[in-house]
Amino acid sequence: MSGAVVEMVDENLNTIPTDDRIKIKICDPRKYIEASDKRFNLIVNASPPPTTVEENRLFTVECMRAVRDALDDDGVFVLITEGDEQYIGDALAEYLKSIKLTIGEVFERVNYIPGSRVIFVARDSGEGFDIEPNALWKRIEALNVRPRYITMEGLYYRLLDSRVDMLEEAMDIASGDVNYDYQSIAYYHDLTYLANYTDPALSQFLSRIKYHHPGMILLIVLFALIASSVLTRKRAVAPTILIVIMGSLSIMLEILLIVVYQSVVGGLYRQIAVIFAIFMAGLAVGSIVSGWKLTKGRGERILLGAYLLTGLLIMSLSILVSRISGIPVAVFSLVIIALTAMCSGLLFGFASDRLSGRGSWVGGLFHGSETLGSTLSSFITALIILPLIGLKVALLMLGLAFISIGIVIVIIMWR
Repeated sequence: MSGAVVEMVDENLNTIPTDDRIKIKICDPRKYIEASDKRFNLIVNASPPPTTVEENRLFTVECMRAVRDALDDDGVFVLITEGDEQYIGDALAEYLKSIKLTIGEVFERVNYIPGSRVIFVARDSGEGFDIEPNALWKRIEALNVRPRYITMEGLYYRLLDSRVDMLEEAMDIASGDVNYDYQSIAYYHDLTYLANYTDPALSQFLSRIKYHHPGMILLIVLFALIASSVLTRKRAVAPTILIVIMGSLSIMLEILLIVVYQSVVGGLYRQIAVIFAIFMAGLAVGSIVSGWKLTKGRGERILLGAYLLTGLLIMSLSILVSRISGIPVAVFSLVIIALTAMCSGLLFGFASDRLSGRGSWVGGLFHGSETLGSTLSSFITALIILPLIGLKVALLMLGLAFISIGIVIVIIMWR
């Protein structure tokens, strides 16, 4: 039982219900499965829907592989998630299709039972199994189980052909994506599902833009802005544009790396303070270094080296992120956060030197530009980057952007 569920139970029931027949462990369920040497004949995932990174870790291919490895040869995996008795809309159908595809990536046989809570039943080997009402009831009788809340009539109603057909048809028509730790469905489906009730226009926007390569559109806009900083002949414009871009990239990257960190570790809690402390320390180091009186060429080499190193590390994290796990990814993310902040500090020093003697308005201009970039990127990250593009592609884009900005700054400095 996860800590989040324990908090919810304590708040609403005051105590966790106990039973001598059941052992309750309060820990991260996925970490428990991955670390356990035991083999189980049944594993049930009845977690809340994957609306956050922490919950999404229990609905991904990587988690289901760990579940498969923890099952007996004829073991069964059951996943219970949200559904609907009467109508399955587009957003819910896409979500259920994604769950079906994700389970199908790992398990050979997948069945499902419709209802207000859809039940996916999967196994990887052994003989096939039948979820026909008579077959299920015979299995219950053979196990000498006397259920209180399940009846033969209830099974027939739950598995009516019309109900099963409605669920199958909805999933067949819908599009869906396989859910990975670093290509999460959580944000997209949370946004579209809730927006159906609160903001239909936002739901339609997300559904449409998903198929118009939003990553490519953002990349074109980004490099157009970078190119404009080189081509402009106005002395104040180039550094201002670069600061807007760096403000955007820094916050965007920090959000993405927090998601990477949480995907690996499970929860942030007190670590969030460490992450922000590292970011501020990197910003301070960059600002101090930018104030050094360096010889012509040396400052350019330091700045270019910092941006190239940061860009390459971001791109390498995108490539390696799905192949390594645990502490290396978490530490790697913290290092990149520090370097990103240092690059921002270096850019402020460069821009100030570029516009030295222009008056006290320069500081306000830079601060406003950086804040504007941060604000824009927060919305873009929440509405487009995380829901539609995913971590791996976004990290590749940001790595290329950092390398490009480093080169552009050096070009401007050598003018």
